[in-house]
Amino acid sequence: MPKEVHQVYDTLKLMEQEEDTKKVEAKAEKEEETRLKDKDISNSTNADNKKDQLLDISA
Repeated sequence: MPKEVHQVYDTLKLMEQEEDTKKVEAKAEKEEETRLKDKDISNSTNADNKKDQLLDISA
């Protein structure tokens, strides 16, 4: 095969690998955002529960 064909093939393979890497990074970022949202919801729920407990005690 001519040298140019090998170069094109190599370039396409690199582009494919970069695309796969971007997909993996995007998935990891989405999972991190979900984890942080879940943590925020959990912290908010815990704060609400503590507030309710304090109100019960003072009543």
